[in-house]
Amino acid sequence: MIIDQQYPIYNQALNPNSSIWVNASAGTGKTKLLTDRILRLLISDVSPLKILCLTYTKAAAAEMLNRLDEKLAFWASTSEELLKEDIIKLLGYEPDQSIYNFARGLFAKILDIPGGIKIQTIHAFCQSLLRKFPIEANVPSNFELIQEIEDKKIIYDAYSLIMGLQQQNYNSKWMENFAQLSIEFSIEDFDQLILDLIRKKKVFLQSLEKDDEFNRLIDCIYKKLNVEKNISIQSIEDQIMRNTCFSKSNLKVIQEILFEQTKSKKYQKMFNQIKDWMELSFEEKKEQLDFYCGIFLDSYGLLKKTFSSDLIENYPILDETFNQEALR
Repeated sequence: MIIDQQYPIYNQALNPNSSIWVNASAGTGKTKLLTDRILRLLISDVSPLKILCLTYTKAAAAEMLNRLDEKLAFWASTSEELLKEDIIKLLGYEPDQSIYNFARGLFAKILDIPGGIKIQTIHAFCQSLLRKFPIEANVPSNFELIQEIEDKKIIYDAYSLIMGLQQQNYNSKWMENFAQLSIEFSIEDFDQLILDLIRKKKVFLQSLEKDDEFNRLIDCIYKKLNVEKNISIQSIEDQIMRNTCFSKSNLKVIQEILFEQTKSKKYQKMFNQIKDWMELSFEEKKEQLDFYCGIFLDSYGLLKKTFSSDLIENYPILDETFNQEALR
């Protein structure tokens, strides 16, 4: 329900002498309520310097400032009749003539205040505190707030420097690990991963301080990935290739159905891919394992949606068998 001033709960929330908490979904009038609450404070002769509003975003702060400016400008220039109507609607009662006169002068009063009413983001408020109390905060008095673009550049430069030093020193262990990561991640994804770790370095480093915390973190990773500890890529590949878990019968079912779809080049291509792979030796299959996985999975490792709804309807076992092999 959209909040309206005709409801008693709205007038209760407008009362500047009440401490309130408003919980409402988007578009229901929270910004209007807060703006009207500030107007009530101003019209009660509360000094604008004593009013502080904090928002999450710059857009929200700008929206509130615009609404206040529009309303105060309206009060300063409108007719006596419309002014009285607006003030009575805001206060909920008819005030003395002095209140109307005072309301007309609020616009000029706000203009005379350096910076106007303090409506700012939480970050801007914190920055203003640091500027007022640099000694207490142990920061230089002439500090400048770094911009997001500069922040990324500094982090990336430091990261690039470390990478270059490792390559110059030819750290074999590092090179081996980096080579493995380069297979699993694109350059962009790897860079983003490093940046994420740097931004969360406090949490990450705390997890490394104690052996039990670090081991618990490792256990969580294994559990999340549903793999055994100390398992290697080599052993996983061997497991995929072994006849104990490799279902030739499943592939034959897929092949037989695809073979009948002579009018579809896509299905014929898939049939030939499976057929060619099946004819390889054990070692050749291991070398071509990524190619084989690409038949069932996309580049993100997710199950491909390969078959049309008509084909699945006619051959339910095809979709079931294909998914079973992909999950394996």
